[in-house]
Amino acid sequence: MWFGLMGWGIALFWLVSAVRAIRFYKESQLSRLSGSDRRDIAWPKLSIIVPARNEAPQISDCLASLLSSDYPALEIIAVNDRSTDQTGLLMERLATTDPRLTVVHIDQLPAGWLGKTHALHRGAQQATGDYFLFTDGDVLFARQTLRLAVRNATDQRTDHLCLLPRALTQGYWETALTQFVALLFVLTTRPWAVNRSARGAYSGVGAFNLVRSEAYQHCGGHAAVKLDVVDDMALGRLFRQRGLRSRILIGDDLLSLRWHSGVRGLIRGVEKNSFAAMGFSLIHLALFTLLFSLAFAIPYLGLANLAQAPYWGYACAVLILHGTFAYWNHTTGNPWSIGLSVPFVALLCLWALWRSALITLLRGGIQWRETFYPLAVLRKKNDPAAPMS
Repeated sequence: MWFGLMGWGIALFWLVSAVRAIRFYKESQLSRLSGSDRRDIAWPKLSIIVPARNEAPQISDCLASLLSSDYPALEIIAVNDRSTDQTGLLMERLATTDPRLTVVHIDQLPAGWLGKTHALHRGAQQATGDYFLFTDGDVLFARQTLRLAVRNATDQRTDHLCLLPRALTQGYWETALTQFVALLFVLTTRPWAVNRSARGAYSGVGAFNLVRSEAYQHCGGHAAVKLDVVDDMALGRLFRQRGLRSRILIGDDLLSLRWHSGVRGLIRGVEKNSFAAMGFSLIHLALFTLLFSLAFAIPYLGLANLAQAPYWGYACAVLILHGTFAYWNHTTGNPWSIGLSVPFVALLCLWALWRSALITLLRGGIQWRETFYPLAVLRKKNDPAAPMS
């Protein structure tokens, strides 16, 4: 009896989650929230910080898209973080063509910092704008993105605005896994709760973290999260703890990136962040696995008992789950058929998470971009005396 009731409980969970996720997607499009165009107002100065390490294949396109922006008061600070390829040279080459672009070169990583948080910190030190935008070196911006985002932030009196980018993918399985991770991000961070400043709700998006510079300095900036591997979420948490207002919207065609190439690239790409998102805790990982299994695995087990009426709740849960994922993909311009991939990509996602944990524990830390960060140091967080190799 209890197993049958659990099926209806899971179905109800997925129904509520589907309604919330779809409503968020429909109601949170930046392009639809832009209001009337006001090009004659005094625009606040915007500083864009773009850290990059060995991003030669992407950095020129990223910076070119920013330089093509129609935002009238703009400075771009490109931070070359110890690159061993042509990243720094490409940055300098573009800087000679446009005075709005400044290049900062980092040769060494100081003790007690992660590479990316230090690069973001160095960029922010050079910034002079009223707003700072922290982004990545592989993100592409539409011409009007910055203008719409800053206008929304000022109109809504937002201290911290995140935009979810459109993921550029190739092939069925890369698309399926990427979109599953995106949907999982929405379900776990609850952006609708972030937007109404609900207790404990916060978020961050590495591709687009727009902050009011005064609020950023008040929070301590990246120096306050210098050993947080998931730095974008850590910054969002910091703003929430200080009682500042955060919002998260959908960027869609205004913002895009190729996250990782292929399924293997995706699994390797989440190696750094996945276990870190669990606080490097096996207890947290086990609890997440239990809840994940209840939501994504138990419904399929219940299908084996469809002959008994109480178990029809599991069938409803499976239908809602597949329908939600299919509709999510349809709204992002992908085939409905990707909705059929749920059990397979869910298993892949869980395996990638456990793989991240096992590799991190076996290595005793995180190996990322030719730099090793010891687990003992990462767990201490923000200890200025902690050694870093």
